[in-house]
Amino acid sequence: MVALMGLVTGLVGILAGRPVRTPALIAGFLLTAVGLVAGRLLSPA
Repeated sequence: MVALMGLVTGLVGILAGRPVRTPALIAGFLLTAVGLVAGRLLSPA
């Protein structure tokens, strides 16, 4: 669930950052990566 939220948030950040600036684009990718890593760590093994 956390990974999905991070992925969606990251994709929205990427799409929103495209016409704006590079930092917003980088933030979108970082949110995606953080969401995926958090989902991997929090998921039961």
